[in-house]
Amino acid sequence: MARGFIILCVRFNKITMVIYKVAIVEDDEKQYEVVYSLLKEYETLNDVSFSVSYFHNGLEFLKKCKESSFDLIFMDIEMPELDGLSVSKELRSFDKEVPIIIISYSAKYAVKGYYINAFGYLVKPILKTDFNFLLKKVITEINRKKNSYILLEKKSSIQKVFTKDILYIEVENHYLHFYLTSGNDIVIRGKMGDYVKLLNNEGFTRCNECYLVNLAYVTKIDSSSNSVILGNISLALSKQKKKSFIEVLTNYLGENAQNVWRIYCY
Repeated sequence: MARGFIILCVRFNKITMVIYKVAIVEDDEKQYEVVYSLLKEYETLNDVSFSVSYFHNGLEFLKKCKESSFDLIFMDIEMPELDGLSVSKELRSFDKEVPIIIISYSAKYAVKGYYINAFGYLVKPILKTDFNFLLKKVITEINRKKNSYILLEKKSSIQKVFTKDILYIEVENHYLHFYLTSGNDIVIRGKMGDYVKLLNNEGFTRCNECYLVNLAYVTKIDSSSNSVILGNISLALSKQKKKSFIEVLTNYLGENAQNVWRIYCY
C-alpha cells in the first residue's frame, strides 16, 4: 500500500515538522487517552507531529484501512468481537509493512506478535520510558523506509537532497557542508542545531560538535584513535560525546547490536 513522503524542510530558519498518521485501536477510551497523551507529550519534545485516528473496534479500523493508510498502528489485543491479533492478521493480508505496536495487560501475547510481524510490545500500565524508547525506534524505522528528503536553500536555488544520501554534515564557521554518498558536497549558510533537531528521527547523531553523522554508514568505532569510521572516512569522536554516541548507535542497530559491536568496536 502506497504511503506519502515525509518532507523535511528548513527554509528561512524555520523547521517544518514531520506529520505521522497514527491509528489507535482500543475499545477502552481511558487507555486510548493514555496513548494519545504520551504521543502529544512526545510531540512537545521532538520536531514531529502526529495526526491521530481513534477506532473503538477492529472492524471499524479495517474498513478505514482499506480506504487510506497509516504510518503507525497501536493495537490493543483484548477487544470484544474481533481481538487485536485477528485484526492484525487481516491487516497483513493487504498491508505487510505498516509497523504495529501491540498493547496488552499481559506479556503472554508477545510471542504471538511474531506471527503478525509486530514491531514491538507494550504492557499496560504503559511506562513513559518504554513508550518513548519504542516510539523513537519505530519513527527511525519508518523514516528509513520512506523517501524522506530535505530542501537546502542557497542564494539562487533550492536543492532537494534525500536523507539516505547524506553521509555526514560538518559545520565550519557559519557554513554547513553536506557530504553525500555520491562524493559530492553541498555548502550552505546555516546552524548545525537546526539540522540536529530536524534529523533527530532520521538516524543522525553528533560524534562531536563539528559533525552530524548518518548512523546507517558507520562501519567502525576506533577506540584507540577515538574515531568514527564511515568506509574510508574517519571523523573525530569526542570524549564528551562517546558514551551517548555509542548508546544511540546501539539502539539504532537494534536487538543484535551487542553482537555487531564486537565486530565494529576496536
